[in-house]
Amino acid sequence: MIDTLVLLRKQLHENPELSGKEHETANSIVEFVKDFNPTQIIEGIGGTGVGVVYHFAESGPTVVIRCELDALPIVEENTFNYRSKNSGVSHKCGHDGHMTIVAGLAPWLKEATFKRGKVVLLFQPAEETGKGAANVIEDSRFKN
Repeated sequence: MIDTLVLLRKQLHENPELSGKEHETANSIVEFVKDFNPTQIIEGIGGTGVGVVYHFAESGPTVVIRCELDALPIVEENTFNYRSKNSGVSHKCGHDGHMTIVAGLAPWLKEATFKRGKVVLLFQPAEETGKGAANVIEDSRFKN
């Protein structure tokens, strides 16, 4: 699994997208997590956000684990082979790594034996502009 997560992080790093435009990033996350049998995947939360939901048998508390989808309008000057392919846009705040960590919980949750509650992996859009959190909170699908 570690090799798979390293590849995901490099893929995310290579393809950064600015706030509110994280369409391909969100698609990459959805494609990755769907192999780990979430109860529900909610796309387009607060714009381009993704909620990956794991419901367990009995009702109980909900835990939300959040990360960010967006990158910054900064030229990447690195020369490694997975540097940004998007001119003038790069992951400089570690959002690619943070997304990978949260996505990496999906295989664990697939095997989890929790009896109650639910876990939501929230991939929030537009963190860098400060608009994403408010848009997610206002989205009725998040409220539910």
